[in-house]
Amino acid sequence: MVSIGPYHYDKDKLKLGEALKLKLTQQFFRDREPQIEVLHDKIFKEIGELRGCYDEEPTNKYDDEALAWMLFVDGCSVLRYIHCYADKKFDELKIKNHEIAFVRQDLFLLENQLSFQVLKLLMSDNGMEKIEKFILENWRKQPTPPPPQQKPQPPPPQQQPEIAPCHLLELFRTELVGKPSKQDENTGNKEEDWQSFRDVTVLRAAGIHLKRSKTNCLHDVSFTYHLIFGYLSLPPLVVDDSTKAKFLNLIACEMCPEFDNKFEVTSYICFLDSLIDQADDVKKLRKKHILHNFLGSDEEVAKLFNEIATDLVPSFDIYRHVKADIQKHYDDIGKAWMAEFVHNHFSSPWTFIAFIAAVAAFAFSVVPYIKKDQK
Repeated sequence: MVSIGPYHYDKDKLKLGEALKLKLTQQFFRDREPQIEVLHDKIFKEIGELRGCYDEEPTNKYDDEALAWMLFVDGCSVLRYIHCYADKKFDELKIKNHEIAFVRQDLFLLENQLSFQVLKLLMSDNGMEKIEKFILENWRKQPTPPPPQQKPQPPPPQQQPEIAPCHLLELFRTELVGKPSKQDENTGNKEEDWQSFRDVTVLRAAGIHLKRSKTNCLHDVSFTYHLIFGYLSLPPLVVDDSTKAKFLNLIACEMCPEFDNKFEVTSYICFLDSLIDQADDVKKLRKKHILHNFLGSDEEVAKLFNEIATDLVPSFDIYRHVKADIQKHYDDIGKAWMAEFVHNHFSSPWTFIAFIAAVAAFAFSVVPYIKKDQK
């Protein structure tokens, strides 16, 4: 729909998108036309550095003036869209609802990324606040209220990174991943025998229950014990028709040779895929308000994560302590046997009531014989 940056610029099928960007740029300068030349000059003065943000092949065919104009229009239109989206003033964009949705998806395509330096040169004093609000609206907003006993807390504000993000997708990834836990930071050399085929259904039978994490950050995964049961906490996630594209682009971003990272998104997808083997696993995650399914059937959600995770290799350090604790619980024969007994015989209130009734009936039938023996 919309091309941002030089990679797909001037393609015939995206001509309508160019007209849309000009429309948004005009809105961006409404009531402040004198700033047009000032902001354009800012871009032009930095064009040498901005050109270096892209590969040579897509930018060589444009001289400095043409490239500066391209980045100027792209930056202004992106900021205009983000401002209206963050403030929920969609009507001010003067575009149709499906165009709003398509532009939002296009902004998170890896090949559509605009150098963040362009946005910094063009944005106003509250521009960064609008961008962060836009990202939060696109990822952490929950469509349904969580259970009262597990109301998620807003994630702690991220400290401004020492190095500015390269582009919007990288900033999106930083907010999504969150700060690593102390356990993740202590990598160590302990080996684990993690069995990736143990899905939610299998773990549930071993006495491992699901809980919703307090934040939406991908690092907010933990495992705790209570008596014979274990509790795996996972961050809530909205699954809709944009989820696959977002994750694939985030994963592609992590695969870029020049991007130094720990493959947190890749590792999260692999971990989630190990928990989801069939529709019933998705159903259990939905019931605990961990997955919010706006995609379709539970089968479609299971298939979605299985497809995204194909051929991915996770970091062995991410979630290593969680995996080790799960394995330890699973290998505890006593706990596993007791948990399986409870799961098989007391999986519903009715089976528990029936058990109590049977015990009571047995007790009442035995009491008369005990009294006779005492006599």
